Amino acid sequence: FCRGGNLKHSGHGFTTRLGGVSSGRYASLNLGDRWGDDPACVRENLRRVSESAGFALSSLCQVSQVHGTSVLALRDPERRQREADGMATHAALTLAVYSADCVPILLADPDGRVAAVHAGWRGTVAGIATQAVRELVTLGAVASQLRAALFPSIGPCCFEVQEDVASPFRAVQPSTVRQKSNG
Repeated sequence: FCRGGNLKHSGHGFTTRLGGVSSGRYASLNLGDRWGDDPACVRENLRRVSESAGFALSSLCQVSQVHGTSVLALRDPERRQREADGMATHAALTLAVYSADCVPILLADPDGRVAAVHAGWRGTVAGIATQAVRELVTLGAVASQLRAALFPSIGPCCFEVQEDVASPFRAVQPSTVRQKSNG
C-alpha cells in the first residue's frame, strides 16, 4: 500500500499473511474478499492493517486486477469498481494492490503524488511501470523526481516458465531470461 496527498502523512508498506483472524486456507491475514474467505474476517483483517499502518480504512482504494497495463487516476476512494492494474493519485488516499508472485511497485514524488502497480509478467512486458510514470506526470509529477519501491515477489529460483512467457521478455530485454542449467 502507499498513501498519497500531504507528504507529512504519506507512507508505504506491505503486509505478510501473519497477524489476522482468517483460518484454514486463508490463515491468517487474508485481505481478499473475492476468494471465499468469511467477509467478517476480511473486514477485521483490513481494519487491523489500517490501524497498524495509520490510515483510515475509508481512504483505501483498490482495483479489480486483470494483468494488464491500465493505470487509473483517482481523486476519491474506490474499492474494486473498475478493472486495472495500477492507480495513481495526489489526493489523501491509500492505494493497495494484491500480489502473490507478481511484483508490487510503488512510485512517489516529494509532493505526495503516488502510484501503486500490480506488475504481472504480461503487464511488465507491456510497460505498466512506464504507464504509471506517465499517469503521475499527468498529475503534475516530474519523472526525474520519482522514487520507486519494488516489494517482495517470486524470483527466478522459484518460477520456471516455458517459451511462451520467456519469449516476450527476451524480445524486450534479453538479459532478463536465464536458461536453466541441466546440472
